[in-house]
Amino acid sequence: MDRSHDEDYYDIVHLFPTGEGRFDISNIKDNPIYLTRCNLISPRNIVDEFAFITHCTKVATYINDFYSKWPIEYETDRCKYLNYSINDVVKNYGNHNYNEEHLIQAYNRLATELSECKNSIKSIEKSVFMNVKELSNIYYRFNKYINAVKANQDTDCEDVYDSVKLYLSNENSCKGLKNKFCDAVDNFKNYYHQNISLVKCKNAEYILKPFLSLDHAETRNFGEEAEEAAVEGDVRRQEIAMFIPIQEDSSEMGQSKSTITTASSIILFTPLGTWLRTLVQRKSKKTISMYDEALRFNNNSSIQSKDSGNTEFNLQYHSSRTS
Repeated sequence: MDRSHDEDYYDIVHLFPTGEGRFDISNIKDNPIYLTRCNLISPRNIVDEFAFITHCTKVATYINDFYSKWPIEYETDRCKYLNYSINDVVKNYGNHNYNEEHLIQAYNRLATELSECKNSIKSIEKSVFMNVKELSNIYYRFNKYINAVKANQDTDCEDVYDSVKLYLSNENSCKGLKNKFCDAVDNFKNYYHQNISLVKCKNAEYILKPFLSLDHAETRNFGEEAEEAAVEGDVRRQEIAMFIPIQEDSSEMGQSKSTITTASSIILFTPLGTWLRTLVQRKSKKTISMYDEALRFNNNSSIQSKDSGNTEFNLQYHSSRTS
């Protein structure tokens, strides 16, 4: 088995069906029309042939009834999900006194005879399979609960925390590391943030901290972050309105500039000015220079207004004389 090739499953696990079309052999009914076919492909000398044939008929039913309904765009990705599902049957539901490769070959023949994923059913390396299974379960649980929340906005979202706990269980193995599995775990973090923000919960889950960086992200409520962003936006708009003068006639402009410059200077040395500066510094270093830039703009504009005489327009930083 090629482990590096199997790791490609990490790139598509987020595409696996989590609702209708998800493979769950316990919910598939036996279908006797596939008994003869499954009996013919059954490996020789298998310890529990009855168990194989039972599972085989369910896999065949699943391929015929659900394969074409999967919301997966590319055929290669669809076949990988089918291969993962069959590996799940072989690794978790079979008698341990069997040759796994022989069972995989039998299911490969079954899929090929049913005209789906010809020669694409192969054994997945065990550690990769277990990681993919864990990731698949995280997405399944999160989507299951998030859909329930969308249907009932009065829920407190407690069940969503199950998927959060599964995510957090990978902290020790992924903290500060960079590999395909940890990248896939980090992708779930992004998926979680995109979707949890779309629903209203009484107790909205906190922002998941990243493991790929040694720095821990601050744990905050989505509502708190949105409120802070709104406040910051208002502050920036107020700063711009406060410091940047409106283009007026040269005589009126001189007076307004003087008034604005005086007002802005006074505000900067009040508690309000200190609070504004501190809040802006938390988010963007660029806005630290906004005050100085605005003041420099006012000074330049004053000089330009004197030089322009009867000039109708004054451009920022560079005046343009009309002939």
